[in-house]
Amino acid sequence: MLLAAALCALPAASHAADPLREPLSADEAFSGASFAAPRLSPDGRYLALLASRRGRMGLSIFDLQEGKYTSHLSFADADIAQPMWLGSGRLLYTLAQHGQSRKTQLRQGGLFVVSRDGNEQRKLHATFNDWV
Repeated sequence: MLLAAALCALPAASHAADPLREPLSADEAFSGASFAAPRLSPDGRYLALLASRRGRMGLSIFDLQEGKYTSHLSFADADIAQPMWLGSGRLLYTLAQHGQSRKTQLRQGGLFVVSRDGNEQRKLHATFNDWV
């Protein structure tokens, strides 16, 4: 029931050239976004999910105890995909190009780790574009 309530109040992703690491506003929360891949943290306190807005998927973190979004990560030129919790403090994800042309598919792949608050991010494996 708590998970269903949290999913009903989910925000849309913000977009910028650099990753955004700030909580979402109430306007963004109710702007007609779509959501995917909800993942409950191992301690049960946080819900990580992908939020779509303007054609890009970003990663949002919702604090179920506080009832608010605590961080958001998105990119202007790639979609975040396949989020996975590493403990309750970090997440693993890859990049994708949903519905894009072959030319833009070069910006996909890779393996990244980010702290739950979005302040620390590291590339663990190169993207396809890094190899060509």
